[in-house]
Amino acid sequence: MERAIMILGGYGGVGKSISRNLLKYTNCALLIAGRDTKKAKAFAAELKQQFPSRDIQACYADASEKASLITTFQSVDLVIITATIPNLMEDVAKAALQTDTDIIDILVRGDVVGKLSKHREAIVSSGRRFITQAGFHPGLATPLVRLAEPYFDDYQTANVVIAMDAIFENPTAIHEIMYELVHQDAQILEDGRWRKATYHDALTVQFSKNFGAKKCFPLQIREIYGLEEEFGLRQAGVYASGFSPFIDNFVFPLAMLIGFVSKRASQRIASKLLHMSTKDYRKNRPKVEFRLDAEGTKNGKKRTVTLTVVSDDAFNLTSLVVLAGLNQYFNGVLVEPGLYLMGQVVDETKLFADLRRIGIQVEEATSQAGAELVKQWED
Repeated sequence: MERAIMILGGYGGVGKSISRNLLKYTNCALLIAGRDTKKAKAFAAELKQQFPSRDIQACYADASEKASLITTFQSVDLVIITATIPNLMEDVAKAALQTDTDIIDILVRGDVVGKLSKHREAIVSSGRRFITQAGFHPGLATPLVRLAEPYFDDYQTANVVIAMDAIFENPTAIHEIMYELVHQDAQILEDGRWRKATYHDALTVQFSKNFGAKKCFPLQIREIYGLEEEFGLRQAGVYASGFSPFIDNFVFPLAMLIGFVSKRASQRIASKLLHMSTKDYRKNRPKVEFRLDAEGTKNGKKRTVTLTVVSDDAFNLTSLVVLAGLNQYFNGVLVEPGLYLMGQVVDETKLFADLRRIGIQVEEATSQAGAELVKQWED
């Protein structure tokens, strides 16, 4: 069955990667949409050269103009949001509900979940499925934690750590990161209870040769809440590395200082400084290392387990994780209407099996022999 999928922001870095992978691995009809019609048409033409037999179109759609969303949403079954529009997601949700369209977004900001939650009853009653915070960050933390559960009889600690090159398309693409920094509400699990984290809770982590030793700061990743009840965890959190000494020691502290006076000014100034001091995405692709450091006991003995996902292209990793999640959406795993965080609702075994089939591997290291356990989630 051919599905019609629209990518809002489809000519951006992640949008381009998702578009190509959708055409490569599915039989969908594709609509590239955004405010810049010229860019949308140019990229659609480029895709048409690579996939000449496919139905690929381009159109104008502006998330700040609800009428344009309603017009374009009516022609598709699913909209994937790759544009950085967290403040406009309520309008997107209303347009999707009005046109009986499902949506998936890759937005990071935690308040997006709250914005969409206001419409939860309408989402269910209209039979729609909204999936938020897809991709590897967020989206992969909870599945990775769950993947490690068979290694333990008593699962105690699960820390997810992330290192990634700092590469952004424009200052707007940085606003989500700066929003999370200025409105810092990171939580870590300590002795079985969640508490507000600070910069003092940062971890120094030894990554692979691509990144070396990095200081990692706690993040607010909503999808991991509840894992303490599911597995009996006592310690848990998600931590991301800083970008550079200049950013960590000047830009971030400056943003927090200005934020006491004006959060809006803090975001604007720090976003520009961060963009100026990072690499150009047009000339580079960001490497990424996404890792779970887990501890517990097996057969009465202490066990440590590390599960690592490494990619030379974070845009591609994001798009492939979205694609693996979409496979469950397409094949009826996500049957019930509702609002879902991708990391909480996907089947982790199926997700990683699909990722392996399309070239993303999970590297495993354990303090004890665990081949029989590895096989449980590799089959």
